Amino acid sequence: QAEAAAPLAQPRPTNAPPQQPAAVPSSASSIAVASLSDPAHPLADARFANALAAQLLSRARADPASLIPALERRASRFSGRDYRDEDDVGPPRAGGGRASVRTVRTQEGAAAVHDCIAFLRSQPPLSPVMP
Repeated sequence: QAEAAAPLAQPRPTNAPPQQPAAVPSSASSIAVASLSDPAHPLADARFANALAAQLLSRARADPASLIPALERRASRFSGRDYRDEDDVGPPRAGGGRASVRTVRTQEGAAAVHDCIAFLRSQPPLSPVMP
């Protein structure tokens, strides 16, 4: 006999107090905090990725035109809707042949990249999101 599906979570009324997360045992909490300081911990990579994203966003806001050369290089890698990802090179082929380069079929092709370039050319510099 099939079991009944669990009911979907209902939205909390706006006047209801926020739900408290489940308590974490103190030993687990200290392990989590200690492991965050370990560079090999997965969240250490997430912190680095977040910092890098914020840095790139700040650069894009402060100097939008600085992104255009990289986008022009990217646009030149299109053939129709196919993007040749030269940064994603596979292993060399057997017998010393050339390494394979990944090709990705896109929806818009280079047109989307050209739209982005046009937007960046028209965008005035803004204050960065971080100093």
